Amino acid sequence: MADGYGLPPDATEATRTMLRDHFHVRDRPDAAGFEDGTVFDLGGRTVTVVHLPGHTPGHSGFLIEPDGFLFVADIDLTSFGPFYGDVGSSLTDFESSVRRCRDIGVRWYGTAHQKGVIEGAGQFRGRLDDFAAVVERRDAALLAFLDEPRTVEEIAEHRLVYRRHVEGPHVGPVERRTAVQHLERLIDRGLVTQAGKGRYRAT
Repeated sequence: MADGYGLPPDATEATRTMLRDHFHVRDRPDAAGFEDGTVFDLGGRTVTVVHLPGHTPGHSGFLIEPDGFLFVADIDLTSFGPFYGDVGSSLTDFESSVRRCRDIGVRWYGTAHQKGVIEGAGQFRGRLDDFAAVVERRDAALLAFLDEPRTVEEIAEHRLVYRRHVEGPHVGPVERRTAVQHLERLIDRGLVTQAGKGRYRAT
């Protein structure tokens, strides 16, 4: 888990210590994997795995029936927006997972952070659309910054994810990985081009 954050070695070790001592996370060599669609029968209700990659490769939600409750975990609907800045994260997968959540109509939706429980598919989809729109705002911010040729490092320092006052060993790696994913997507759309070695600009 600590390695998945992609931090510098000293920060990785500090994170490992924090996870162990503060959050009481322990290795589980006996853990068994599961696949999308796996159903756990709890007697009187079932929990179905809904694979929602992007935040992490194995990120999953859980559909609880007959209650009609979908736990969407880190598709958390906060104003911060989608997070896809770790080593195994994927913006493309995250957007697919958002679309999948949008298509699941249930009575309640639960998030892992801040927003808690949302009642009704209409309310959930409205908040989900606002959450997903943060990605487009990051695209727009990057295009505006690429009015002249820039490197990935310059984009990371400019910041697409964190506000200026946020500090920590995680900021640089997250910003770089996020910048690269947005660059790739904008290049594919013909909106950004390479302008010399390691430099990019808006077309």
